[in-house]
Amino acid sequence: MKVKSKKGSTMVEASMIFPIVIAAVMAVLYIVIALYSSLSLQTSLHLALRKECGNCPTRYIDQKKSKNLIMKKVSLIQEKASR
Repeated sequence: MKVKSKKGSTMVEASMIFPIVIAAVMAVLYIVIALYSSLSLQTSLHLALRKECGNCPTRYIDQKKSKNLIMKKVSLIQEKASR
């Protein structure tokens, strides 16, 4: 049995492809948002550390002091983000 009319075939094909396209676009958006938030956290941590050490070059920062500052700033940023 041959179908002579292809009137609705485009609509059927579009209805099968459209959800896949929407899912791909949403996946890209979620990845971009995740990368942006990661970069934002990293930048704010970097700026906070630079402010804390008085804009001194990183080679002059004591390693133990640096680790304590990082942990302190990370906990402050996490508290700020949870509010």
